[in-house]
Order: sequence, then structure tokens, then C-alpha cells
Amino acid sequence: VDGNARVDIIMTAEGAKVIEVNPFMGGANMYKAVKLLTGVSLVEQGLRAMLGLRVDGGRKPTQVLDYRFIAARYTGHIQKISGLSRTRRFPGIRHVQMFMGAGDRVEAPQGDGYEDIGEIMSIGRTIQEAMERGYAALRRLHLRIFKDNGRVGRQTGAYLQPKKP
Repeated sequence: VDGNARVDIIMTAEGAKVIEVNPFMGGANMYKAVKLLTGVSLVEQGLRAMLGLRVDGGRKPTQVLDYRFIAARYTGHIQKISGLSRTRRFPGIRHVQMFMGAGDRVEAPQGDGYEDIGEIMSIGRTIQEAMERGYAALRRLHLRIFKDNGRVGRQTGAYLQPKKP
């Protein structure tokens, strides 16, 4: 069968290890990440492959991309999100999207899982640079959440992100 496939990889001390391969274009906005790096539209190329047409491999990436999700620190309702335009303008940031906004109910992390309330994609010459840019930009994004206990919780978009990438 011809078409898109998604490969899940984890980085270990011994290098990259394949977790699984799926006949799937990729979740979330993965198609945007691929287009940012290579110029390839997974939708178009997947259709071309299924129709037996020539597929364009795109250009070789000259940078790497770090893709992160934003989590809410508190359970409650978002009162305000500020700093979104500053976050988008930060060097190396190629995509920022909030999935929730003022008035939406959010849930604090439970165990190892959390609800994605937004996402960010940053680029750099190295993965370290891309991660540092993303984390620095997320610190400029501020959320105010009216918690279920009646108090207001404040956080940055960098909540649950590593302090040093």
C-alpha cells in the first residue's frame, strides 16, 4: 500500500530507537512540522502516492524542529491568556496555537497524562537550540486560571517543560 506513514521514535543514551510505524499521516499538526522543514505537503503527497503519481520528496532540512504541547497547571476556567503575540515573534518560533481560550475549562495533569491546551514549534541549527528557543518563548506566554477553589492561579506556557533542555 502506498501513502503516508508515521514513525514514532524515542531518543535514548544509545541513540534513536523506533517505537512503532503506523500507516497514518501523523496526529496533531505534524503535517505542519513536516511542511516547515521540508516544504512537503503530506496531504498532497499522500494522495499522489495512492493515485500512483510521482511523489515529491521535498528539500533536505537545514534546521531541526522541536514540537511541544502546553499544559494547564490548575483545574478551572481560563480567565486570560496574555503574551501570545510576543511568543509568536520570538526568534525561531514557527507556529503557536492555543486550543483553548478565555472561558474554557481546563484540567490539571493527572498522573503521567495532561490535556493539551496549546502547542508550539520552534526551529534551530541543533535540537538544543530549537528546544531552548521554544522554552524561552513559552515563558513569555502567561495564563490566568480561575481555579475550582475560587482562587486565581497564574502560570506560564512553560509549565511542565524541562528547565534546561
